This record gives sequence, structure tokens and C-alpha cells, in this order.
Amino acid sequence: MITAEEKHTDQFVNLAYVVKTIGVSRATIYRLIANGDFPSSIKLSGRSKKTKALWPLSLVTKFRSSLIEKQAEKDSFYKELKNAGN
Repeated sequence: MITAEEKHTDQFVNLAYVVKTIGVSRATIYRLIANGDFPSSIKLSGRSKKTKALWPLSLVTKFRSSLIEKQAEKDSFYKELKNAGN
């Protein structure tokens, strides 16, 4: 859950950033969205006719952390990585 403070200070990131941060392809991101495993983007449009797909950075970060947590349950290396972040 996003706190009220996070809502006001959260940055938006584009698909290229999401792909780089999560480490999967664009197609995989959209497949995860279709399966309900990754949050949908927020569609923003300005003066141009092109709509931009953006995600709150906090959601991308939480998703990445959840991947590490899930892997930590299986692998001691990731358990150490998770503990180093706390």
C-alpha cells in the first residue's frame, strides 16, 4: 500500500526504466501486466498525440523487492542480499 506521503513525492518512470530495473523484456512486462502480476501503467498525454505509459517508481521498486524476497526463500545468496538491504 502506498502512503499519502509517497503519493505526493513519487516519481514516474517510463517503460525503458522499468525494463532495465526489473531485467526483463518489454514483452515480458506487458505479459506480467496481462496476468495481473505487475501493475498497469498510468497513461499520460500532453500536447502531442502520443500517450506515454508511466509507472510510479515506488511500485516498480516494490515489485523488484518482492522478486528478491521470493528468491530469498529458495536461495541463500538472495537471503544475504535481502538482509544487506535492511
